[in-house]
Amino acid sequence: MANSAGATHVADWLALVAEKKMAAAPVAGAILLSGVYDFTRFEQGDNVKAYLGDDAEAYAERSSLHGLLKSNVPLIVSTAELDPPPFGEQAKELRDALCKSARGCQQFLVLAKHNHLTQVQSINTPDTTLTRHVLAFVR
Repeated sequence: MANSAGATHVADWLALVAEKKMAAAPVAGAILLSGVYDFTRFEQGDNVKAYLGDDAEAYAERSSLHGLLKSNVPLIVSTAELDPPPFGEQAKELRDALCKSARGCQQFLVLAKHNHLTQVQSINTPDTTLTRHVLAFVR
């Protein structure tokens, strides 16, 4: 389970493994909270350039979206209701692409009354908006 940049990194790793660009031990599942999966459709700020470089033409190849469609790792894809809009758009784009792909729809969540940080900060509190789904997924 990973959030924000962490979810982006986990998605990248899953995509690289699915595209046979690297070997890895099997993974039982992944929970991606408010990540970025298609850099061609995300604001090209300095934070993105720090990861991907200045060549925006390479961003499609460096995005995880297409590799995630080839992965066989079960997913929860999530965004928070109060996330900055680009994160919600990324989650919905991944959801829609998965549903149209051969692997099919994966579990998708919009965490009500949460923002980019509180979705993870709610873990181990009385708020089970996220954790009830996490527990069901790992069982």
